[in-house]
Amino acid sequence: MMCEAPPVAAPPLKPQNDKADPIVCALNTLMFGMLLHFGTILSIEGHTHEQQYTNEYASNNCTSRISILPYILLLHEYWVYLQHANVLSNPHLQDLDRSYGIALLKNNQHWAIAGTLSSYWCRESMGMFLVLPFLNELVDGHSFSKTQYLILYSLIYHAVKSRGVRSDAIRRFSTKFGIMRLVIDRFFLDSLEEFSLSLLRLFLQGMDTYIHYCIVRDMTLLLGSSVIASIHILYVLWVIHATLNQLFRCSTASVVVQCWHLLTTKQPLVDTTTFEQSTHNMKDYEDKGDIMKCETSSNSSSLSENNVAIDRDGEFVVRQLLDSKRVPAHLRGRDGSASKYVDKAVRIESAISLITVFFMFGLGRVPLEAICCFQLDIIQRNSKQTFNALIFCWLYWGILYGLWALLLRARRPNRSRNKQPYHYWRTIVNVADMMVIIAIQTVLLPLHKGVWFVCLSITLKSFFQVQQSIPKLVLSLSLAIELAAKLILLKTLLIYLPDDDIHSVTSIITVIWLVWAICNPTPTPSEVVKDKINVADAVFLGHPAELSDCVSTLIRSILVLQFNLVTLKVDVAP
Repeated sequence: MMCEAPPVAAPPLKPQNDKADPIVCALNTLMFGMLLHFGTILSIEGHTHEQQYTNEYASNNCTSRISILPYILLLHEYWVYLQHANVLSNPHLQDLDRSYGIALLKNNQHWAIAGTLSSYWCRESMGMFLVLPFLNELVDGHSFSKTQYLILYSLIYHAVKSRGVRSDAIRRFSTKFGIMRLVIDRFFLDSLEEFSLSLLRLFLQGMDTYIHYCIVRDMTLLLGSSVIASIHILYVLWVIHATLNQLFRCSTASVVVQCWHLLTTKQPLVDTTTFEQSTHNMKDYEDKGDIMKCETSSNSSSLSENNVAIDRDGEFVVRQLLDSKRVPAHLRGRDGSASKYVDKAVRIESAISLITVFFMFGLGRVPLEAICCFQLDIIQRNSKQTFNALIFCWLYWGILYGLWALLLRARRPNRSRNKQPYHYWRTIVNVADMMVIIAIQTVLLPLHKGVWFVCLSITLKSFFQVQQSIPKLVLSLSLAIELAAKLILLKTLLIYLPDDDIHSVTSIITVIWLVWAICNPTPTPSEVVKDKINVADAVFLGHPAELSDCVSTLIRSILVLQFNLVTLKVDVAP
Protein backbone atom coordinates (compact mmCIF):
# COMPACT_ATOMS: atom_id res chain seq x y z
CA MET A 1 0.00 0.00 0.00
CA MET A 2 1.37 3.38 -0.96
CA CYS A 3 1.74 5.97 1.73
CA GLU A 4 0.86 9.62 1.23
CA ALA A 5 3.53 12.21 1.25
CA PRO A 6 3.62 14.47 4.30
CA PRO A 7 2.10 17.91 3.80
CA VAL A 8 5.20 19.68 5.11
CA ALA A 9 7.90 20.19 2.52
CA ALA A 10 10.95 18.03 3.08
CA PRO A 11 14.21 19.83 3.87
CA PRO A 12 16.68 20.12 1.00
CA LEU A 13 18.95 17.13 0.66
CA LYS A 14 22.65 17.53 0.98
CA PRO A 15 24.76 16.32 -1.91
CA GLN A 16 25.90 12.75 -1.54
CA ASN A 17 28.89 13.05 -3.89
CA ASP A 18 31.01 14.98 -1.40
CA LYS A 19 33.33 12.03 -0.79
CA ALA A 20 36.87 12.84 -1.88
CA ASP A 21 38.78 10.54 -4.19
CA PRO A 22 41.02 8.04 -2.32
CA ILE A 23 44.11 9.23 -4.22
CA VAL A 24 43.38 12.82 -3.22
CA CYS A 25 42.87 11.74 0.41
CA ALA A 26 46.19 9.87 0.35
CA LEU A 27 48.07 12.86 -1.08
CA ASN A 28 46.48 15.24 1.43
CA THR A 29 47.46 12.86 4.25
CA LEU A 30 51.02 12.78 2.91
CA MET A 31 51.22 16.57 2.94
CA PHE A 32 49.71 16.74 6.41
CA GLY A 33 52.21 14.17 7.70
CA MET A 34 55.15 16.13 6.27
CA LEU A 35 53.86 19.35 7.84
CA LEU A 36 53.30 17.66 11.20
CA HIS A 37 56.61 15.81 11.35
CA PHE A 38 58.98 18.55 10.30
CA GLY A 39 57.11 21.13 12.36
CA THR A 40 57.45 18.89 15.41
CA ILE A 41 61.17 18.32 14.81
CA LEU A 42 61.72 22.06 14.40
CA SER A 43 59.88 22.76 17.66
CA ILE A 44 61.83 20.09 19.56
CA GLU A 45 65.18 21.36 18.29
CA GLY A 46 64.27 24.91 19.25
CA HIS A 47 63.31 23.76 22.76
CA THR A 48 66.58 21.84 23.08
CA HIS A 49 68.65 24.91 22.23
CA GLU A 50 66.69 27.04 24.70
CA GLN A 51 67.21 24.61 27.57
CA GLN A 52 70.92 24.16 26.80
CA TYR A 53 70.84 20.74 28.38
CA THR A 54 74.36 19.22 28.38
CA ASN A 55 73.81 16.07 30.44
CA GLU A 56 75.20 12.87 28.92
CA TYR A 57 72.71 10.04 29.22
CA ALA A 58 75.32 7.42 30.19
CA SER A 59 77.30 9.64 32.60
CA ASN A 60 75.07 9.73 35.65
CA ASN A 61 75.38 8.24 39.11
CA CYS A 62 73.71 5.01 38.00
CA THR A 63 76.22 2.59 36.50
CA SER A 64 73.92 -0.19 35.24
CA ARG A 65 71.13 0.89 32.90
CA ILE A 66 68.57 -0.68 30.63
CA SER A 67 69.79 1.36 27.66
CA ILE A 68 67.38 0.12 25.00
CA LEU A 69 64.13 0.77 26.91
CA PRO A 70 64.06 4.61 26.74
CA TYR A 71 64.66 4.53 22.98
CA ILE A 72 61.81 2.07 22.49
CA LEU A 73 59.54 4.23 24.64
CA LEU A 74 60.48 7.36 22.69
CA LEU A 75 59.67 5.75 19.34
CA HIS A 76 56.41 4.38 20.71
CA GLU A 77 55.39 7.77 22.05
CA TYR A 78 56.22 9.46 18.76
CA TRP A 79 54.08 6.95 16.86
CA VAL A 80 51.20 7.58 19.26
CA TYR A 81 51.70 11.32 18.90
CA LEU A 82 51.48 11.11 15.10
CA GLN A 83 48.34 9.00 15.36
CA HIS A 84 46.68 11.42 17.78
CA ALA A 85 47.55 14.46 15.68
CA ASN A 86 46.26 12.72 12.56
CA VAL A 87 42.96 11.86 14.23
CA LEU A 88 42.65 15.38 15.60
CA SER A 89 43.42 17.38 12.45
CA ASN A 90 42.89 15.15 9.42
CA PRO A 91 39.22 15.15 8.30
CA HIS A 92 39.84 12.26 5.89
CA LEU A 93 40.88 9.98 8.74
CA GLN A 94 37.96 11.17 10.85
CA ASP A 95 35.51 10.15 8.11
CA LEU A 96 37.29 6.83 7.64
CA ASP A 97 37.21 5.87 11.32
CA ARG A 98 33.64 7.13 11.68
CA SER A 99 32.47 4.98 8.76
CA TYR A 100 34.05 1.91 10.31
CA GLY A 101 32.55 2.70 13.70
CA ILE A 102 29.10 3.10 12.13
CA ALA A 103 29.49 -0.25 10.38
CA LEU A 104 30.29 -1.90 13.73
CA LEU A 105 27.40 -0.19 15.50
CA LYS A 106 24.91 -1.27 12.83
CA ASN A 107 25.99 -4.87 13.42
CA ASN A 108 25.69 -4.43 17.21
CA GLN A 109 29.45 -4.82 17.74
CA HIS A 110 29.56 -2.56 20.78
CA TRP A 111 31.97 -4.83 22.61
CA ALA A 112 34.33 -4.86 19.63
CA ILE A 113 34.46 -1.06 19.77
CA ALA A 114 34.98 -1.12 23.54
CA GLY A 115 37.71 -3.75 23.25
CA THR A 116 39.55 -1.87 20.51
CA LEU A 117 39.45 1.47 22.29
CA SER A 118 40.36 0.04 25.70
CA SER A 119 43.32 -1.86 24.21
CA TYR A 120 44.57 1.35 22.55
CA TRP A 121 44.23 3.32 25.77
CA CYS A 122 45.76 0.57 27.89
CA ARG A 123 48.82 0.48 25.64
CA GLU A 124 49.15 4.27 25.88
CA SER A 125 48.84 4.18 29.68
CA MET A 126 51.51 1.51 30.03
CA GLY A 127 53.88 3.47 27.79
CA MET A 128 53.42 6.70 29.74
CA PHE A 129 53.75 4.81 33.03
CA LEU A 130 57.15 3.45 31.98
CA VAL A 131 58.31 6.87 30.77
CA LEU A 132 57.77 8.52 34.17
CA PRO A 133 61.03 7.42 35.91
CA PHE A 134 63.23 8.47 32.97
CA LEU A 135 61.89 12.03 33.13
CA ASN A 136 63.27 12.32 36.67
CA GLU A 137 66.71 13.04 35.21
CA LEU A 138 65.47 16.36 33.85
CA VAL A 139 64.48 17.74 37.27
CA ASP A 140 66.42 18.48 40.44
CA GLY A 141 65.68 16.81 43.76
CA HIS A 142 62.30 15.16 44.30
CA SER A 143 60.24 17.75 42.41
CA PHE A 144 58.23 16.84 39.33
CA SER A 145 58.27 18.36 35.89
CA LYS A 146 55.23 19.67 34.06
CA THR A 147 55.30 16.65 31.77
CA GLN A 148 55.14 14.25 34.71
CA TYR A 149 52.06 16.00 36.06
CA LEU A 150 50.52 15.86 32.59
CA ILE A 151 51.23 12.12 32.45
CA LEU A 152 49.46 11.68 35.79
CA TYR A 153 46.43 13.53 34.42
CA SER A 154 46.50 11.45 31.24
CA LEU A 155 46.64 8.16 33.17
CA ILE A 156 43.55 9.09 35.15
CA TYR A 157 41.84 10.40 32.01
CA HIS A 158 42.45 7.16 30.09
CA ALA A 159 41.22 5.05 33.00
CA VAL A 160 38.00 7.09 33.12
CA LYS A 161 37.57 6.77 29.35
CA SER A 162 37.96 2.99 29.43
CA ARG A 163 35.41 2.72 32.22
CA GLY A 164 33.03 4.91 30.23
CA VAL A 165 33.30 2.95 26.99
CA ARG A 166 32.77 -0.29 28.91
CA SER A 167 29.64 1.18 30.47
CA ASP A 168 28.37 2.15 27.01
CA ALA A 169 29.01 -1.37 25.72
CA ILE A 170 27.10 -2.91 28.63
CA ARG A 171 24.11 -0.59 28.12
CA ARG A 172 24.32 -0.73 24.30
CA PHE A 173 23.77 3.03 24.15
CA SER A 174 25.68 6.22 24.87
CA THR A 175 24.50 9.45 26.44
CA LYS A 176 25.34 12.97 25.33
CA PHE A 177 28.66 12.85 27.18
CA GLY A 178 29.17 9.11 26.69
CA ILE A 179 32.64 8.07 25.57
CA MET A 180 31.48 5.99 22.61
CA ARG A 181 29.41 8.85 21.23
CA LEU A 182 32.15 11.42 21.80
CA VAL A 183 34.66 9.28 19.96
CA ILE A 184 32.57 8.33 16.90
CA ASP A 185 30.15 11.23 16.40
CA ARG A 186 30.71 14.26 14.18
CA PHE A 187 31.49 17.79 15.29
CA PHE A 188 28.36 19.98 15.20
CA LEU A 189 28.09 23.76 15.41
CA ASP A 190 24.33 24.16 15.00
CA SER A 191 23.59 25.47 18.49
CA LEU A 192 25.42 26.79 21.54
CA GLU A 193 25.13 23.40 23.23
CA GLU A 194 26.56 21.55 20.23
CA PHE A 195 29.29 24.15 19.86
CA SER A 196 30.27 23.75 23.54
CA LEU A 197 30.31 19.96 23.19
CA SER A 198 32.53 20.19 20.11
CA LEU A 199 34.89 22.54 21.94
CA LEU A 200 35.08 20.07 24.83
CA ARG A 201 35.92 17.22 22.46
CA LEU A 202 38.58 19.29 20.70
CA PHE A 203 40.11 20.31 24.03
CA LEU A 204 40.29 16.72 25.31
CA GLN A 205 41.77 15.36 22.07
CA GLY A 206 44.13 18.32 21.74
CA MET A 207 45.28 17.96 25.34
CA ASP A 208 45.97 14.27 24.80
CA THR A 209 48.03 15.07 21.70
CA TYR A 210 49.94 17.81 23.51
CA ILE A 211 50.85 15.45 26.36
CA HIS A 212 52.42 12.97 23.94
CA TYR A 213 54.29 15.86 22.29
CA CYS A 214 55.70 16.90 25.67
CA ILE A 215 56.83 13.33 26.33
CA VAL A 216 58.58 13.13 22.94
CA ARG A 217 60.18 16.54 23.49
CA ASP A 218 61.56 15.68 26.95
CA MET A 219 62.71 12.20 25.96
CA THR A 220 64.53 13.67 22.95
CA LEU A 221 66.10 16.24 25.26
CA LEU A 222 67.22 13.43 27.55
CA LEU A 223 68.60 11.02 24.94
CA GLY A 224 70.25 13.65 22.76
CA SER A 225 70.04 14.70 19.15
CA SER A 226 71.26 11.30 17.93
CA VAL A 227 67.71 9.92 18.17
CA ILE A 228 66.42 12.34 15.52
CA ALA A 229 67.56 9.96 12.77
CA SER A 230 65.50 7.13 14.30
CA ILE A 231 62.50 9.46 14.52
CA HIS A 232 62.84 10.28 10.81
CA ILE A 233 62.85 6.57 9.93
CA LEU A 234 59.79 5.98 12.08
CA TYR A 235 58.03 8.89 10.38
CA VAL A 236 58.63 7.36 6.95
CA LEU A 237 57.02 4.11 8.10
CA TRP A 238 54.10 5.97 9.65
CA VAL A 239 53.37 8.18 6.66
CA ILE A 240 53.41 5.17 4.31
CA HIS A 241 50.95 3.42 6.63
CA ALA A 242 48.71 6.51 6.86
CA THR A 243 48.60 7.11 3.10
CA LEU A 244 47.89 3.46 2.35
CA ASN A 245 44.98 3.59 4.77
CA GLN A 246 43.47 6.43 2.75
CA LEU A 247 44.33 4.88 -0.60
CA PHE A 248 42.63 1.57 0.16
CA ARG A 249 39.96 3.13 2.44
CA CYS A 250 40.83 0.78 5.28
CA SER A 251 41.18 1.96 8.86
CA THR A 252 43.95 0.73 11.13
CA ALA A 253 41.26 -0.12 13.66
CA SER A 254 39.99 -2.87 11.36
CA VAL A 255 43.12 -4.94 12.05
CA VAL A 256 42.67 -4.51 15.79
CA VAL A 257 39.00 -5.44 15.55
CA GLN A 258 39.85 -8.59 13.58
CA CYS A 259 42.43 -9.57 16.21
CA TRP A 260 39.88 -8.78 18.91
CA HIS A 261 37.30 -11.13 17.43
CA LEU A 262 39.86 -13.87 16.89
CA LEU A 263 40.91 -13.50 20.51
CA THR A 264 37.42 -13.44 22.00
CA THR A 265 35.27 -15.55 19.69
CA LYS A 266 37.88 -17.64 17.80
CA GLN A 267 36.11 -16.62 14.58
CA PRO A 268 36.84 -13.80 12.15
CA LEU A 269 34.44 -10.90 12.01
CA VAL A 270 31.94 -10.57 9.18
CA ASP A 271 33.56 -8.64 6.34
CA THR A 272 33.40 -5.07 7.60
CA THR A 273 36.93 -4.09 6.64
CA THR A 274 35.91 -3.15 3.11
CA PHE A 275 34.70 0.37 3.46
CA GLU A 276 33.18 0.54 0.02
CA GLN A 277 30.67 -2.10 1.09
CA SER A 278 30.09 -0.30 4.37
CA THR A 279 29.44 2.91 2.46
CA HIS A 280 26.90 1.20 0.19
CA ASN A 281 25.21 -0.28 3.26
CA MET A 282 25.01 3.17 4.77
CA LYS A 283 23.38 4.56 1.60
CA ASP A 284 20.88 1.69 1.57
CA TYR A 285 20.11 2.41 5.20
CA GLU A 286 19.54 6.09 4.46
CA ASP A 287 17.51 5.55 1.27
CA LYS A 288 15.26 2.89 2.74
CA GLY A 289 14.63 5.04 5.79
CA ASP A 290 11.80 6.70 3.85
CA ILE A 291 10.05 3.34 3.31
CA MET A 292 10.41 2.48 6.99
CA LYS A 293 8.93 5.81 8.07
CA CYS A 294 5.93 5.48 5.71
CA GLU A 295 4.76 2.44 7.63
CA THR A 296 4.50 4.24 10.96
CA SER A 297 1.27 5.35 12.51
CA SER A 298 -0.29 8.74 11.79
CA ASN A 299 0.00 9.94 15.40
CA SER A 300 3.80 10.10 15.06
CA SER A 301 3.96 11.76 11.65
CA SER A 302 5.96 14.75 12.83
CA LEU A 303 8.58 12.50 14.44
CA SER A 304 8.76 10.45 11.25
CA GLU A 305 9.39 13.54 9.17
CA ASN A 306 12.33 14.48 11.37
CA ASN A 307 13.73 10.97 11.22
CA VAL A 308 13.43 10.89 7.42
CA ALA A 309 15.43 14.09 7.16
CA ILE A 310 18.05 12.73 9.55
CA ASP A 311 18.32 9.44 7.67
CA ARG A 312 18.67 11.21 4.33
CA ASP A 313 21.63 13.41 5.18
CA GLY A 314 23.17 10.76 7.47
CA GLU A 315 24.68 13.28 9.90
CA PHE A 316 22.95 12.01 13.02
CA VAL A 317 23.21 8.29 12.29
CA VAL A 318 25.67 7.78 15.16
CA ARG A 319 23.20 9.24 17.63
CA GLN A 320 20.44 7.02 16.24
CA LEU A 321 22.59 3.90 16.54
CA LEU A 322 23.58 4.82 20.10
CA ASP A 323 20.08 5.83 21.18
CA SER A 324 18.85 4.34 24.44
CA LYS A 325 15.67 2.98 22.81
CA ARG A 326 17.35 1.16 19.94
CA VAL A 327 18.47 -1.97 21.82
CA PRO A 328 15.86 -3.56 24.11
CA ALA A 329 16.76 -3.84 27.77
CA HIS A 330 16.74 -7.65 27.77
CA LEU A 331 19.43 -7.71 25.05
CA ARG A 332 21.93 -5.65 27.00
CA GLY A 333 24.66 -6.85 29.30
CA ARG A 334 28.04 -8.49 29.11
CA ASP A 335 29.42 -10.73 26.40
CA GLY A 336 31.52 -13.48 27.96
CA SER A 337 35.20 -13.37 27.06
CA ALA A 338 34.85 -10.04 25.22
CA SER A 339 33.78 -8.19 28.36
CA LYS A 340 36.43 -10.02 30.41
CA TYR A 341 39.24 -8.69 28.24
CA VAL A 342 37.83 -5.18 28.51
CA ASP A 343 37.71 -5.63 32.30
CA LYS A 344 41.40 -6.58 32.28
CA ALA A 345 42.30 -3.45 30.33
CA VAL A 346 40.31 -1.28 32.74
CA ARG A 347 42.00 -3.01 35.68
CA ILE A 348 45.45 -2.31 34.26
CA GLU A 349 44.69 1.37 33.73
CA SER A 350 43.03 1.76 37.14
CA ALA A 351 45.91 0.06 38.97
CA ILE A 352 48.52 2.11 37.11
CA SER A 353 46.67 5.35 37.86
CA LEU A 354 46.27 4.47 41.53
CA ILE A 355 49.92 3.53 42.05
CA THR A 356 51.07 6.70 40.28
CA VAL A 357 48.86 8.92 42.42
CA PHE A 358 50.12 7.15 45.55
CA PHE A 359 53.76 7.63 44.61
CA MET A 360 53.63 11.23 43.42
CA PHE A 361 51.36 12.65 46.14
CA GLY A 362 52.11 10.15 48.91
CA LEU A 363 55.84 9.43 48.68
CA GLY A 364 56.95 12.36 46.53
CA ARG A 365 58.53 9.97 44.03
CA VAL A 366 57.68 8.22 40.78
CA PRO A 367 57.13 4.47 40.51
CA LEU A 368 59.58 1.99 38.95
CA GLU A 369 62.70 4.06 39.52
CA ALA A 370 64.77 0.88 39.35
CA ILE A 371 64.44 0.70 35.58
CA CYS A 372 66.67 3.79 35.43
CA CYS A 373 69.12 2.60 38.09
CA PHE A 374 69.02 -1.18 37.98
CA GLN A 375 71.02 -2.19 41.10
CA LEU A 376 69.70 -5.11 43.12
CA ASP A 377 72.42 -5.47 45.75
CA ILE A 378 70.36 -5.43 48.96
CA ILE A 379 71.68 -8.84 50.03
CA GLN A 380 75.30 -7.61 49.80
CA ARG A 381 74.71 -5.01 52.49
CA ASN A 382 75.01 -5.42 56.25
CA SER A 383 72.37 -7.06 58.43
CA LYS A 384 70.94 -3.80 59.75
CA GLN A 385 70.29 -2.43 56.28
CA THR A 386 68.75 -5.75 55.28
CA PHE A 387 66.48 -5.64 58.34
CA ASN A 388 65.44 -2.09 57.52
CA ALA A 389 64.68 -3.12 53.94
CA LEU A 390 62.52 -6.05 55.09
CA ILE A 391 60.59 -3.83 57.49
CA PHE A 392 60.10 -1.33 54.70
CA CYS A 393 58.87 -4.13 52.39
CA TRP A 394 56.25 -5.29 54.87
CA LEU A 395 54.94 -1.81 55.55
CA TYR A 396 54.92 -0.86 51.86
CA TRP A 397 53.04 -4.01 50.84
CA GLY A 398 50.53 -3.45 53.63
CA ILE A 399 49.78 0.02 52.28
CA LEU A 400 49.36 -1.25 48.73
CA TYR A 401 47.06 -4.04 49.90
CA GLY A 402 45.01 -1.51 51.84
CA LEU A 403 44.68 0.68 48.76
CA TRP A 404 43.44 -2.32 46.78
CA ALA A 405 40.96 -3.27 49.52
CA LEU A 406 39.70 0.30 49.80
CA LEU A 407 39.47 1.32 46.13
CA LEU A 408 39.80 -1.72 43.85
CA ARG A 409 37.79 -4.37 45.67
CA ALA A 410 34.04 -4.59 45.28
CA ARG A 411 31.95 -4.46 48.43
CA ARG A 412 30.51 -7.95 48.38
CA PRO A 413 27.37 -8.86 50.33
CA ASN A 414 27.40 -11.36 53.15
CA ARG A 415 29.94 -14.11 52.68
CA SER A 416 29.14 -17.77 52.97
CA ARG A 417 28.68 -19.30 56.37
CA ASN A 418 32.04 -21.07 56.18
CA LYS A 419 34.08 -17.91 56.75
CA GLN A 420 35.94 -18.80 59.95
CA PRO A 421 39.27 -19.55 58.16
CA TYR A 422 39.11 -16.13 56.51
CA HIS A 423 38.68 -14.44 59.90
CA TYR A 424 41.54 -16.48 61.31
CA TRP A 425 43.98 -15.46 58.59
CA ARG A 426 42.88 -11.84 58.67
CA THR A 427 43.40 -11.65 62.45
CA ILE A 428 46.80 -13.35 62.16
CA VAL A 429 47.87 -10.77 59.57
CA ASN A 430 46.73 -7.96 61.87
CA VAL A 431 48.78 -9.43 64.74
CA ALA A 432 51.85 -9.72 62.49
CA ASP A 433 51.30 -6.17 61.34
CA MET A 434 51.20 -5.03 64.95
CA MET A 435 54.45 -6.87 65.71
CA VAL A 436 56.21 -5.20 62.79
CA ILE A 437 55.04 -1.77 63.90
CA ILE A 438 56.30 -2.45 67.44
CA ALA A 439 59.65 -3.56 65.98
CA ILE A 440 59.88 -0.28 64.12
CA GLN A 441 59.20 1.55 67.39
CA THR A 442 61.84 -0.46 69.24
CA VAL A 443 64.68 -0.57 66.70
CA LEU A 444 64.31 2.36 64.34
CA LEU A 445 62.01 5.05 65.75
CA PRO A 446 62.07 4.91 69.57
CA LEU A 447 60.86 8.49 69.96
CA HIS A 448 58.27 8.52 67.19
CA LYS A 449 54.84 8.95 68.81
CA GLY A 450 52.93 8.21 65.61
CA VAL A 451 53.84 4.52 65.87
CA TRP A 452 51.36 3.95 68.68
CA PHE A 453 48.64 5.69 66.71
CA VAL A 454 49.23 3.17 63.91
CA CYS A 455 48.92 0.34 66.45
CA LEU A 456 45.68 1.83 67.73
CA SER A 457 44.23 2.04 64.22
CA ILE A 458 45.18 -1.59 63.50
CA THR A 459 43.54 -2.75 66.73
CA LEU A 460 40.33 -0.85 66.08
CA LYS A 461 40.16 -2.18 62.52
CA SER A 462 40.60 -5.75 63.76
CA PHE A 463 37.76 -5.35 66.26
CA PHE A 464 35.52 -3.75 63.64
CA GLN A 465 36.13 -6.57 61.15
CA VAL A 466 34.63 -9.22 63.42
CA GLN A 467 31.53 -7.19 64.25
CA GLN A 468 28.64 -7.93 61.88
CA SER A 469 26.67 -4.83 62.89
CA ILE A 470 29.42 -2.35 62.03
CA PRO A 471 28.52 -0.34 58.90
CA LYS A 472 30.81 -0.70 55.91
CA LEU A 473 31.41 3.04 55.94
CA VAL A 474 32.99 2.76 59.40
CA LEU A 475 35.21 -0.09 58.20
CA SER A 476 36.33 1.92 55.18
CA LEU A 477 37.00 4.96 57.37
CA SER A 478 39.10 2.94 59.82
CA LEU A 479 41.10 1.45 56.93
CA ALA A 480 41.67 4.90 55.43
CA ILE A 481 42.93 6.24 58.78
CA GLU A 482 45.27 3.27 59.12
CA LEU A 483 46.65 3.81 55.61
CA ALA A 484 47.26 7.51 56.29
CA ALA A 485 49.12 6.71 59.51
CA LYS A 486 51.20 4.01 57.80
CA LEU A 487 52.04 6.39 54.96
CA ILE A 488 53.44 8.96 57.42
CA LEU A 489 55.48 6.19 59.04
CA LEU A 490 56.71 4.93 55.66
CA LYS A 491 57.92 8.39 54.64
CA THR A 492 59.85 8.59 57.93
CA LEU A 493 61.54 5.24 57.19
CA LEU A 494 62.83 6.52 53.83
CA ILE A 495 65.72 8.31 55.56
CA TYR A 496 67.05 4.99 56.95
CA LEU A 497 67.43 3.35 53.54
CA PRO A 498 69.79 4.21 50.68
CA ASP A 499 68.23 5.39 47.46
CA ASP A 500 69.30 2.26 45.60
CA ASP A 501 67.50 0.05 48.11
CA ILE A 502 64.37 2.20 47.94
CA HIS A 503 64.34 2.07 44.15
CA SER A 504 64.81 -1.69 44.06
CA VAL A 505 62.35 -2.56 46.82
CA THR A 506 59.57 -0.27 45.65
CA SER A 507 59.94 -1.31 42.01
CA ILE A 508 59.86 -5.06 42.71
CA ILE A 509 56.91 -4.85 45.09
CA THR A 510 55.07 -2.48 42.75
CA VAL A 511 55.36 -4.94 39.86
CA ILE A 512 54.20 -7.81 42.10
CA TRP A 513 51.24 -5.76 43.33
CA LEU A 514 50.25 -4.72 39.82
CA VAL A 515 50.25 -8.33 38.59
CA TRP A 516 48.32 -9.45 41.66
CA ALA A 517 45.73 -6.65 41.41
CA ILE A 518 45.17 -7.31 37.70
CA CYS A 519 44.89 -11.11 37.99
CA ASN A 520 42.94 -11.16 41.26
CA PRO A 521 39.59 -12.98 40.82
CA THR A 522 37.83 -10.57 43.17
CA PRO A 523 35.81 -8.10 41.03
CA THR A 524 36.38 -4.38 41.17
CA PRO A 525 33.52 -1.98 41.97
CA SER A 526 33.13 -1.00 38.31
CA GLU A 527 32.87 -4.66 37.24
CA VAL A 528 29.84 -5.35 39.42
CA VAL A 529 26.80 -4.57 37.28
CA LYS A 530 23.22 -5.64 37.70
CA ASP A 531 22.52 -7.26 34.36
CA LYS A 532 19.69 -9.75 34.09
CA ILE A 533 20.80 -11.68 31.01
CA ASN A 534 24.22 -12.13 29.47
CA VAL A 535 23.70 -12.09 25.73
CA ALA A 536 26.10 -12.77 22.93
CA ASP A 537 27.20 -9.80 20.88
CA ALA A 538 26.18 -11.52 17.65
CA VAL A 539 22.57 -10.35 18.03
CA PHE A 540 21.72 -8.31 14.92
CA LEU A 541 19.69 -5.16 15.36
CA GLY A 542 20.33 -3.31 12.11
CA HIS A 543 18.24 -2.75 9.02
CA PRO A 544 16.65 -5.92 7.54
CA ALA A 545 18.36 -5.26 4.20
CA GLU A 546 21.72 -5.71 5.91
CA LEU A 547 20.86 -8.98 7.63
CA SER A 548 23.15 -11.61 6.10
CA ASP A 549 22.78 -14.40 8.65
CA CYS A 550 19.00 -14.43 9.09
CA VAL A 551 18.52 -17.92 7.58
CA SER A 552 20.98 -19.63 9.91
CA THR A 553 19.61 -17.72 12.88
CA LEU A 554 16.04 -18.74 12.01
CA ILE A 555 17.02 -22.41 11.57
CA ARG A 556 18.88 -22.41 14.86
CA SER A 557 15.89 -20.90 16.67
CA ILE A 558 13.50 -23.48 15.13
CA LEU A 559 15.75 -26.38 16.15
CA VAL A 560 16.04 -25.11 19.72
CA LEU A 561 12.25 -24.67 19.92
CA GLN A 562 11.62 -28.20 18.60
CA PHE A 563 14.09 -29.65 21.07
CA ASN A 564 12.36 -27.87 23.97
CA LEU A 565 8.94 -29.14 22.83
CA VAL A 566 10.16 -32.74 22.55
CA THR A 567 11.73 -32.54 25.99
CA LEU A 568 8.50 -31.15 27.41
CA LYS A 569 6.44 -33.97 25.85
CA VAL A 570 8.78 -36.60 27.26
CA ASP A 571 8.51 -35.11 30.74
CA VAL A 572 4.72 -34.88 30.60
CA ALA A 573 4.17 -38.40 29.17
CA PRO A 574 3.15 -40.99 31.83
